[in-house]
Amino acid sequence: MKTLISRLFLCGACFLVPGYATADPFSALNIKPLADTKISALDFTLKHLDGTTASLRDFSGKVVLLNFWATWCQPCIQEMPDMEQLWQRYKDAGLIVLGVSNDDPGKRKRVETFINKINLSFPILLDSDSTVSELYDVSGIPVSYLINRDGTLLAKVVGVREWASPEAFTLMEHLLQPQP
Repeated sequence: MKTLISRLFLCGACFLVPGYATADPFSALNIKPLADTKISALDFTLKHLDGTTASLRDFSGKVVLLNFWATWCQPCIQEMPDMEQLWQRYKDAGLIVLGVSNDDPGKRKRVETFINKINLSFPILLDSDSTVSELYDVSGIPVSYLINRDGTLLAKVVGVREWASPEAFTLMEHLLQPQP
């Protein structure tokens, strides 16, 4: 009888296990990986707030969370603190969170004020003419791309995600594992 109760308890616990314990770390965050895993992320060069430039290729060998956002976008604002937590947790393990601001030209100060207000430390680039947004077929924000260490696109993530959740941590740990 004791064994039967133990088995029933374990079986019931399987239904209580959160989504991040699933075999597919993408699905736990409601992310569908791209069907074609051989598509390379398109390189671009944009300016940081301080006027220096950065290219996507500068982050070669890193897992990149490329996020398109704007200061006027409430869902974007909602997920930014989570992205900061994700960045702080995994930046030394090879993760780059790269924010691409879609704010209008001349709104650099507004972007800078926003970043300082919520204490973002991950790189923010300015795409005020939407060149890179068009390159990545961004029709609404927030949208993020997950890019593998080898520069291939893994997934397009439309909408807000809880990037500071156990599910996101599991996904990042999966992506940051050394490649064979």
